[in-house]
Amino acid sequence: MKPILDIPIRYLSALIITAAKKDVRYYLNGIHVTNTYAESTDGHRVLRLDLDDGYKVEPELDIIIPRESVELFLKSQTAKQKANNDVVLYKDTLFGGRYVLSSGDFGIPFTVLSNRFPTVDRVLAKHQEVDFHGTFQWNYMADFEKAAKALGHKLPIIQLIPNGNSTALVNILGVDYATAAIMPMRLPKDARVYPVRAA
Repeated sequence: MKPILDIPIRYLSALIITAAKKDVRYYLNGIHVTNTYAESTDGHRVLRLDLDDGYKVEPELDIIIPRESVELFLKSQTAKQKANNDVVLYKDTLFGGRYVLSSGDFGIPFTVLSNRFPTVDRVLAKHQEVDFHGTFQWNYMADFEKAAKALGHKLPIIQLIPNGNSTALVNILGVDYATAAIMPMRLPKDARVYPVRAA
């Protein structure tokens, strides 16, 4: 088997939080990994973690690891292993190009999800100065706090950077390799939206 990725297990622990569950858009039900970043989204929020040069990554890597395989792998790991160990992704060149998530002597074989992962670069847009802000589901913000804790930050600070009624950036302070965003809720037409005034 050929190793094609070596990253901390805590990355998977964080990314699984924002991955879709049983979505009809099946390609969202997993973690997208490329040679420069790993990301996940459920259509309401997105989390992207940069993979720096210190990680072993195949140059042309672009796969979606199924959620079920990641969950099964994470269940096999202790809290200490999740915090301190790496996961190695192997490509099994003998049996039809399957992949294996492995740590130590334990491995989970899986087949990657087909189709292309949606481009989320446009969602991670730059902040604009506006006089009103969207409405967001705050339990999603709490999930970003859980993701930061999975990445090893015991008391994370999560900052919301509104962008009018568009996608807001989410800054996980102290985690410079993470980029996140949250989409606003769709409000009923008769809902009141109050402008935000400077003090």
